[in-house]
Amino acid sequence: MKTRRFTRCLPLLAAMAIGSAWAVDNEGLFELDYNGPTVANAVDDNNGGGSSDGDDWENIADGSDSAIATTMGDLGGIINDTKGSNDDVFTGGGSKDDLDIPNWMHKSAKSTPDKDNITNAYAAAYQNALGEVIVYFGADRFANNGDAQMGFWFFHDNVSLNPDGTFNGVHTIGDTLILANFSNGGTVNTIEVWEWRPGAGSDGNINLFKLGDFGACDGTNPNVCALNNDSDTPSFWPYDPKFGTTGQIPDNSLFEGGINLNQVIGDDICFSSFMAETRSSTSVDAQLKDFALGDFSLCGIDITKECRDLDPENENSQGIINEDGSLITLGYEGTVVNTGAITYQVFLEDLVDGNGGTTGGDGITQVCIDGLNGNPEDGMCQADEDLGAGVLNGDGTATFDLPGGQTALYIGEWTVSGEPTSLTFGNEIQATATINGIPVFSEPASDTTTCVVVGNADIEVLKMCSNPTIVGGDTFEADITGVATNTGNVKLNEVSLVDVTDLGAPAGAYTFVRDANKNGLVDVGEPAFNNGVDSLTPGEMVAFKAKVSSTSFTTHENTITASGTNAFDSSDQPSDSASVTAEDQCSVSPDPVIAIEKLCDDDFGSNGSGVELTATGSPEVIAVKVYNTLTATNNGTEDLTNVVISDAEGGLTWVDNGGSSFDCSAGTSCTGTLQVGESADFTMNYLPDAASSIIGALTNPGGILFENTAFANGDGVLSGLSAPEVSDDAECALCN
Repeated sequence: MKTRRFTRCLPLLAAMAIGSAWAVDNEGLFELDYNGPTVANAVDDNNGGGSSDGDDWENIADGSDSAIATTMGDLGGIINDTKGSNDDVFTGGGSKDDLDIPNWMHKSAKSTPDKDNITNAYAAAYQNALGEVIVYFGADRFANNGDAQMGFWFFHDNVSLNPDGTFNGVHTIGDTLILANFSNGGTVNTIEVWEWRPGAGSDGNINLFKLGDFGACDGTNPNVCALNNDSDTPSFWPYDPKFGTTGQIPDNSLFEGGINLNQVIGDDICFSSFMAETRSSTSVDAQLKDFALGDFSLCGIDITKECRDLDPENENSQGIINEDGSLITLGYEGTVVNTGAITYQVFLEDLVDGNGGTTGGDGITQVCIDGLNGNPEDGMCQADEDLGAGVLNGDGTATFDLPGGQTALYIGEWTVSGEPTSLTFGNEIQATATINGIPVFSEPASDTTTCVVVGNADIEVLKMCSNPTIVGGDTFEADITGVATNTGNVKLNEVSLVDVTDLGAPAGAYTFVRDANKNGLVDVGEPAFNNGVDSLTPGEMVAFKAKVSSTSFTTHENTITASGTNAFDSSDQPSDSASVTAEDQCSVSPDPVIAIEKLCDDDFGSNGSGVELTATGSPEVIAVKVYNTLTATNNGTEDLTNVVISDAEGGLTWVDNGGSSFDCSAGTSCTGTLQVGESADFTMNYLPDAASSIIGALTNPGGILFENTAFANGDGVLSGLSAPEVSDDAECALCN
């Protein structure tokens, strides 16, 4: 809470043009007892000068008064000025009324003459039916044996005592001094009213300007008057006179008076301190003697501000972030208290803080007067306490009248967008009080509060691999799909998904879309997402896909990382990553397999036995010739390279059927490739000899068989694994 009391108030204004209906001693507000059985007493005894009695100092002491302001005393509004060694008195040659307060000095001493020793002092302010402020003031003294020169200062500044013997505070234009002199017999001779005008004084004074001479209270002095008691009167505060009875104020010891501030001074009446003083003579440059000093706040304003919780479900956050994470709304509330006695017009303005972001919003949305229309002062805004939209200015500010002693409640909110440097916001509320359009205080009353918003910037990425397969016998392919989701409550800017291949086949180019269907898939018609540039609002997703394709690898292991930047705090950069590995089935297991079949060639020999007699050599001889066919087939899942078809008997020839080609120039072997499911055909013929496998005896030609074996092997194109070598043989009969 920040309090702004009067420091340097209104410029000098002309006195109010309206006239007072009653004299200050005949207002019925306070008893200046000029016509009672005891003149100038302290008793609430219906002996005022007017048609109704009003308060007296008895009421000021016990707090039963109806004043709008009183001095802040030791007992109610009574300021006790201790006599004896602990009594603070003026000292030094600079302690004079026509010199500024920094020239004054004080000390604790017994040296004040008893007749100049103030025992108690008091003041109370009232407001009459015309709105004029009338101040009643008084003091009592220790001894009544002698003339008295009394002075009463009303200071705009907060005047107090410093421990080093100086006074804290300075005179400001409009400080008012009332001087009253009365004789040993009790007669009030003169009452003078002076005003502090540095360098523009009158009557031979540099700093003090005389506003007028006034007289004793008798109903004929409407604006200023004073008197002192003519007989003993009871005190309602501790009092022990030098002569007389404890608790009784002897004659010529109580002095009281009143002044209509508006009529005499004008509107410049925001006083903060009151001092009663005694003097060595009637001159304004006389040496000052004793004093009693206290607070007397006619004008004061307190203002408080605190965050208003707009998100009660989140106890750590005092604001809310909208659904798309781009706008923060914060609320505030507080009070403006007129701690003074005078009605002000208050201009209320909230100086919102965006902490580097862009601010906006409604500002002040409601103003109420607590306790209005008979409601209790409960700190809550009731319907009939609301001042309505008429006090709201349309630009987030408010203007309203605030009577003395009343409390205004206000509610407001503001928004922050853009990129603030943090989510902690401090902002200031200011209340400017004016009277007749002129500021009452040198600075607005203000208070600052700090509101914290919990902004959870978070992102989550999920990824999977599907459909790993070998395409065309020589290419490993797989599908990468996934989704990145803004799982926080703030907008994320510059959302980026970066893929890093850890092992095996890399992913190809990625496609990114805003996952409008929220199914984690890249569907047709979904809007494109500009990776690394675009933003994601809370709950929004970006789906992605890519193709893995490789003629070198049979596995895919990689990590994709999603990251973004908190739209409200660029230093907050959440990220998440997801990986797919061979364990996630993002691989294939190729199985290189080759098969071979060897048969007797039925195009040759008796009844297709594949064996026939032939003439060979020189000179020619009759020999046996064997004919075979061979077929090699790729029965695996990947193409085969380095395929070798071999037969020790030789005579191999590749049959060109339009498929893969083989080189059989080696005679006993052929080399080439086989695609998945592809077969290659070969023929061979040979002349069996002693090294050949001849089954049976020549003595039984019908039982002779010619047998030999062919072999096949190869390597997988992708895996590089060797297919297990296979073989097959054929037995061709000599006679069939």
